[in-house]
This record gives sequence, C-alpha cells and structure tokens, in this order.
Amino acid sequence: RAQGEYYQPDHWTEYTFPKGTAQEPIRGVRAEDAKAFCEWLTQRQGGDIVRYRLPKHIEIMDYSPITVRNNLATWCRTNDGYSLNGLTTEYKSSISLWATGVSKLPFDLNVSHLNVLDLDSAFESTRALVFAREFTNEFANGIVEAFKSARDFVRAHNLAGNYLVCDLARVDARNLNSLYDAIKKPERFQAAEKIVQDMQAGSNVVLSRLKTLLHDMRFVATATPVEARQAWRQYIAIVAESIWIGYDKLEKLERPGWKRWLFRRSQSDYCKDKQAILNLYWWLQIVMAREDGKLPAWEGIRIVRERERL
Repeated sequence: RAQGEYYQPDHWTEYTFPKGTAQEPIRGVRAEDAKAFCEWLTQRQGGDIVRYRLPKHIEIMDYSPITVRNNLATWCRTNDGYSLNGLTTEYKSSISLWATGVSKLPFDLNVSHLNVLDLDSAFESTRALVFAREFTNEFANGIVEAFKSARDFVRAHNLAGNYLVCDLARVDARNLNSLYDAIKKPERFQAAEKIVQDMQAGSNVVLSRLKTLLHDMRFVATATPVEARQAWRQYIAIVAESIWIGYDKLEKLERPGWKRWLFRRSQSDYCKDKQAILNLYWWLQIVMAREDGKLPAWEGIRIVRERERL
C-alpha cells in the first residue's frame, strides 16, 4: 500500500477483511492478484526449494466439495491465461438470473470475468484513484476525457445514422472544459448545473444522464473515498453501456458494398473492442452490486505447494 499498490478485492470498502470474515475464504480475487500472491509467497517462504502456484483445472477436481460447499470458484492456470472453475450449475443460474434483472445487455458468466485481464491497462488509472484523497478533481477531469473519447469514437466510425451514440458527439469539448473548471470547486456546483442546462437543446439521452451524474457528484467533494469511487463506477458504466449499444447498432446498419468489405477486414478487432466494452460494463455492475450487498463474490484462490526440481 505504501507503494500505491492495492490487492484487496475490488468490492471491499476497506484495506482489511470485512468484520467477521477473517477466518472465511477470501472472495472476489482477481486472477493476476492471485498469481501475484503465489509469487510473493514463494519469495517469502519458498526460497529455492518450494514454489507456490495456482492449480491446473485437473488438480482441483479432487477437492471440488470444498469449493461447492462455499459456492466459491477457483482461479486456475491455462495455456493461454486463466480460467475460473468450481461453481455449480445451480449457482451459475442464480448469477445469470441476477444479470437479467440488471440490464438487457448480453451476459455470459464464462467470459465476464475475463475483463480483469483485457481491461487492466484501461482501468489502471481508475484503480489508482480508488483511495485517492484528491478524488473530486480527478473525477471531473475523467468526465471530460471520457466524453471526448466517446466523441472521437463516434467520428472515427462514421456513426451519422446512430442517433443514440451521436448524442455523445454533440457534447462540445469547450462546454466540458468549463464544466470541469466549475466542478473543481465544490461551491461552484450551481455553475456546473447551469452549464449542463445550457448544453441541453431538446431531448438528449447522454446529457440527461450527465445531469443525473452531477446530482450524484454534489457530495463527492465531501464524500468518503468509497462514495467517490462508487460515483465514478456508475458514470463509467453509463458510458460503457452507451458505447456498446453504439457498436451493436453499427453492426446492423446498411452499408454500400465497399463499406461492407472494409468492415469485414476490421471485424476481428471490432468484435474484440465490443466484447471488452461489454466485459467492462458487467465488471462494474458486479462490483457495485457486491458493494451494496446484493451479490456475493465467487472468485476464490487455492494454492499448490510443490518442491522445485533440483
């Protein structure tokens, strides 16, 4: 922590185990954090004789009753990364049922956890802000940058026929910069609200969401770091949802033959980006639900201790 590195599960509101859970299995562990813990344990206790690592899928099969009893999955190493194993079919169904009550966006439990691998670089700055004291200014700046990125995305993909996503493009960067300057000082929230009112010309879904967000940000200046983090995640989830809908609509647009040919050439990268946005959205929803106590965590860690071959 002194080095600015945080390894507690994302839904924890403190640095330590929640009260009364110190003797229970840890839940909500990221795959790369589980791997890092094994490496730390090897360095601390193993030396050149013993190594600690994550198990392979076949290795946990003999211990599945422990996992099933606790409704806890286990991170395993695979040839190309990580897999999460051990949940019962019934428990997976209950998670999917929760997802249908949250959003109409597609949800696949088998891939929803992969965002912690695909989106690490994108969320590195966000994660660094989790317990930052000077959160308000960074939060406001994040609003500006997120809308600018969304606007650039709209222009780059020529989404003239996509009215929902084009709302993002209509957000003028100069207005956003003024909004940022207003939010930096808590006593100027009224000025920030006036800017948003002036920006609204007719029905605009995105700006309406921004107005709602400003209401949430009223307390950010004096909020606890946990409250500030929750507000940030809610906002990013809104942006991610809008961009994914834009991707989905873009797939269905009628294009001239030459544009269809160009689209096929870039479809692999396009689908990867779309899936990454979807993973981001569901990761945020899962973490926020856990923070609210509406969804248990199921990502656990089991460790294999083995002797090094001399």
